[in-house]
Amino acid sequence: MRRVGAHPARVRADQRDGIGLGVQGTPTFCFDGTRIQNPSSYKQFKALIEDRPAD
Repeated sequence: MRRVGAHPARVRADQRDGIGLGVQGTPTFCFDGTRIQNPSSYKQFKALIEDRPAD
């Protein structure tokens, strides 16, 4: 059974968290806690991930 009102509360909580982190829209990408400029293509996004230093 679905709880009425559960989803709006979760959305508001997520919105508060995003605002606190400085997120101004979606999508927003972060690597290792650092927000990055949104890549303009899949190829650029893939390169960002592959060029990231291994832990």
